[in-house]
Amino acid sequence: QALPPQYTLYFTADKNAVTGDVTVTATGPSRNVVKDIAVKLTRADGEVVTDHLLPSQGMTDVTLTGTQNPERVEVTVLFYSGEQYKLIDRIVSYSRWK
Repeated sequence: QALPPQYTLYFTADKNAVTGDVTVTATGPSRNVVKDIAVKLTRADGEVVTDHLLPSQGMTDVTLTGTQNPERVEVTVLFYSGEQYKLIDRIVSYSRWK
């Protein structure tokens, strides 16, 4: 899904080449109107790991325990207005995406 034009958010995900952990970071001027950002990592071994970012409270990054293999990252944003958008659904490996 795409955000309406009044919202601006950016996400990056980095996969640690040594540990396999995945760090997701949220930035952008619309962080203060975000109630919750749900981050879901579906690991290569089938285990699902979840956590949340709360950018309006200063929590703008989260690290999830991954494996050495490519894994699926999903990011869903919930605004205080009640609007919800699934913004990211990608496979992450050792390269970085934005």
